[in-house]
Amino acid sequence: MGYLWFTIKVMGNQTTELQEVPRLAKELGLLKLYLKREDKHPYGSQKGRSIPYLIDLYTKEGFEKFAISSSGNAALAAGLYIKEKNKSIENPISLEIFIGEKIDSAKEKFLRERLTDTNIKIVKTERPKQELIKKTAGGDVKSLRQSTDENALVGYFDLASELILVEGLSDIFVGASSGTASEGIATGLFQKHSHISHHIVQTTRCHTLAQAVFPKKVWETEESIAGAIVDNIGYRKERVAKYVKKSKGGAWVVSNQEIKSAIDLLKKTEKIELTSNGILSVAGLIQAINEGKKFKGTVACVAGGK
Repeated sequence: MGYLWFTIKVMGNQTTELQEVPRLAKELGLLKLYLKREDKHPYGSQKGRSIPYLIDLYTKEGFEKFAISSSGNAALAAGLYIKEKNKSIENPISLEIFIGEKIDSAKEKFLRERLTDTNIKIVKTERPKQELIKKTAGGDVKSLRQSTDENALVGYFDLASELILVEGLSDIFVGASSGTASEGIATGLFQKHSHISHHIVQTTRCHTLAQAVFPKKVWETEESIAGAIVDNIGYRKERVAKYVKKSKGGAWVVSNQEIKSAIDLLKKTEKIELTSNGILSVAGLIQAINEGKKFKGTVACVAGGK
């Protein structure tokens, strides 16, 4: 699929704050550092860039029933948008959310409290992805699974256009699971801003994309406190790896201790609190610096949601 960069404006997409963090930058020895506060997005995370776009796209095609399997953030974005959309349309659309049995209890509680629309159903199951496939097999229910939908990339174009507003930007760090947001950002950047290095950050629990960047590298494997990073299939892995390599970026795999340390350092220097999922980009940046990576320009870290 080809795109004309900056000719597609995602309807309804909302900007988030680019917050400079000078004390953290000084602590890390950087010229300038910004957080892209996707954790403050009205729909909960950067997933709120893409999911609403998909819903609008497919309702125009006639779909009224949707389903999604999610570890939390995508489900929240879909549910909040449909809840809002149903207030202004005559025929409400429905959403069925499949969540795993091992989902964090606090996240599950948060989802159920926020998604109170009677047209939204939350189903807890052992195999959420397989339930989604069965649910959408008949063709009348549309899947909102971003990882295999090429249209999902479009929702992240606005995010990329906001990031390049940072003066002197040389590097971007993004926490990644399926890599949809990473690929969406990189797709646009490479057409006119190929000098910006693209970095992905994964966890010791899930590092399929990082493995595609460094096939021979071996990482320790352990359960991660960043529970949103779960995609072990990596449909987009080769394309994400291509962007990382061509931009001379990196792929960073962070441990629980590195995640906790990043949370503590950000809180200590800037009095900003991010979750274990939201802090991944910062944890990856710190690991890169500790391993001797030098940054000549301004760095931006995309802060994710819950």
